[in-house]
Amino acid sequence: MYAEFYGLKELPFELTPDPRFIYFTPSHTEVMANLHYGIESGKGLVVVIGEVGTGKTTILRWMMQRLDRTVLVAYIFNPRLSVPEFYQHVATLLDVQRWETKSELLMELGRALESRHSRGLRTVLIVDEAQGLSPHVLEEIRLLSNFESNTAKKLQIVLTGQPELREVLNNSDLRQLKQRIALRCVIKPLPNVEETDG
Repeated sequence: MYAEFYGLKELPFELTPDPRFIYFTPSHTEVMANLHYGIESGKGLVVVIGEVGTGKTTILRWMMQRLDRTVLVAYIFNPRLSVPEFYQHVATLLDVQRWETKSELLMELGRALESRHSRGLRTVLIVDEAQGLSPHVLEEIRLLSNFESNTAKKLQIVLTGQPELREVLNNSDLRQLKQRIALRCVIKPLPNVEETDG
C-alpha cells in the first residue's frame, strides 16, 4: 500500500488517535500551552473546543504521556453516562473505594484530593467528547469544581468537545458552570490550500 510506496514503517493515518504522529500547528501549540498552564497553576476548569478531526483527543493523549508523576489523571472518554455511572467512573479512576452514597463519595473524594494537594500532588479529571454530557452530569462537574483551597483548585477539570459543547455550556441552566471556566481554547482546523494552475 502507500506505506511501502512512501517508505513509511507504519501507517500514520489511522482512525485511532496516536500521539506519536501529532503535527503541531500554531493552534495546537497554543492549546497545549494553555492546558499545561491551567493544570500547573491550578486554574480549575479548562474547556477545549475543536471540530471533528482537529486533534483534540490526540493532544490529550500526548499531554497525558508527558505529565509528571505528581499528576493523577482520570480520563473519561465515554460522556454518555448517567450521574451514578459518572461518579462510579470518577471513583474508580481516582481510587476512591469506600462509598455507597453520593454524599459519602464526595466526602471520600474530598479527603483524597486534600491529601494529594497537601503533598504537592495534582489531580486532573479529563472528559473527552464532553458535548455528549447530560446537563445533570455537567451540574455534577460544577459541584466537583468546588474542591479548592484558598489559593488553588484541588481538582483540575478539562472538558474537550466539538463546537456543540459551546452551545451546551450556553444553556442558561448551566450558567454557574460556565462562570467557572478559567480558560477557553479553540483548536483551529488546518487551512484549506487550493491548487491552482498557473
